[in-house]
Amino acid sequence: MTSHVLASPLMDALVRNDYQQKFIAGESKTPQATFSDHVTGKKAVTIQKAKEYVDAIKDSRLNYEAASLFFGTVPVMTGDKYQQNPLALEILQERESRERKELKTSVREALTLSDGNLYLEDRNIIMNYTLEYIDEIVVEVTLLASFAELLGVTVEELIQNRMTYLQTL
Repeated sequence: MTSHVLASPLMDALVRNDYQQKFIAGESKTPQATFSDHVTGKKAVTIQKAKEYVDAIKDSRLNYEAASLFFGTVPVMTGDKYQQNPLALEILQERESRERKELKTSVREALTLSDGNLYLEDRNIIMNYTLEYIDEIVVEVTLLASFAELLGVTVEELIQNRMTYLQTL
């Protein structure tokens, strides 16, 4: 069974939500000593236990970070360089989008070559564009989690509320 150390995301979620370890241990039906070992990184967390923690804490950032660890999905920003509030993230997202769009013409040219072969230069152009796209998406995911936190809901709840509309697309 796959397991990962979830210590930093768990501790950050506890602090963000002002939860005591004892409370979340009880909510997730986990012995306090085991939960403490998970929070300190002494023990890795299974996917089942990570899901129990995410459900108990109801924190979108923790949800994204656990999903990223276990499934390789898009993570949230975890650095301290930028503020994590919606306004700062909106500004950062606009910058990331602009940086990606600056490369778009070169990528389109590389993708439309008549012989269909990607040469090293073309691959580098596409790689740079793709990395800029990842930067933009990570900021957008963080922005989404930040809005959910501001509203006092999880991204999962927002998505459930939006499913009727999304199914019509």
